[in-house]
Amino acid sequence: MLHEMMHINLITADRPHVPDKYYQGERAYTAPLIADWVLKAKARTEDVVQNADSYTQFVNAVFFTSKFGFLPPPAKKEPLDEELQCFGYDNEYVDKSQDKFIKDFCHKVAAEYKPFSSGRIEHEYDEGLPGQVRFKLHRTSDGTLPSDEVERQCNSAMSKIFHGCDTSTNWKHGGAYAFTKDKKEIYTYLVEPARSRPDPIPAKLPGTCDVWYKFWHAEFFIHGGLWAEGDYGQDKLLPNLRRCGVVTAWKFEYREESDKDNLEWYAYGHLPVGAQQWNCVRQAVVDSGGPPDIGCGGK
Repeated sequence: MLHEMMHINLITADRPHVPDKYYQGERAYTAPLIADWVLKAKARTEDVVQNADSYTQFVNAVFFTSKFGFLPPPAKKEPLDEELQCFGYDNEYVDKSQDKFIKDFCHKVAAEYKPFSSGRIEHEYDEGLPGQVRFKLHRTSDGTLPSDEVERQCNSAMSKIFHGCDTSTNWKHGGAYAFTKDKKEIYTYLVEPARSRPDPIPAKLPGTCDVWYKFWHAEFFIHGGLWAEGDYGQDKLLPNLRRCGVVTAWKFEYREESDKDNLEWYAYGHLPVGAQQWNCVRQAVVDSGGPPDIGCGGK
């Protein structure tokens, strides 16, 4: 306790490593203000406890200083050891762009986590899609960090897994980033691809394209794998196809697993009849990340 007191600034009444929480511009210390904070602002339990801990140590520090005239030097806080572990299965991988979910995951971790708690926090993204990925945090009761520090730690660790493993390719097989003390894991973050995909990773992007005239409209059939896979084709492929005209009868389906040609999904739809629709659809495929040398057959 006395070592911890040294961290308190007696002028500001703050501990630099555990800042006080404010409500309506005041440090939430008094019972009436705390009650209002909890009832109206839905204060988190850990924030209320943090302020109570901070205030108690401040009072003790003032008493100790007035009695003895000094505070003892603080105990040195040893940083946790860190280790990146890259692993995974050859047929399970996701695109590096799946790192877009890190911020959301870490925000959820901060909301669910409590110091000295143990267990697992887990969330999945792009469920049912080829790029389905699972993010996890395993922690033990030896973890003492407040939730805001854990959120920062999470963002850093998950980014290191994504960008520190499989550095020669856009495809990420997953891995872990561990924070340990005396070789005991305290916080461990994991990235786990959750779907079976073409193995080995194709050297050439899989894809086929056909456009057929049906007198009153043109219809297209597009098959692909490892590209334009997000959000049922609506994030890239469909917007690019709309440059060719109004898309109707749109259909986009994922296969349960890739076929012998490494194809993972197919798209179908109608476009207005036009002399250049073959080239327009082909360019839409290329602009969506498809094979640059693809051709759109049909009649």
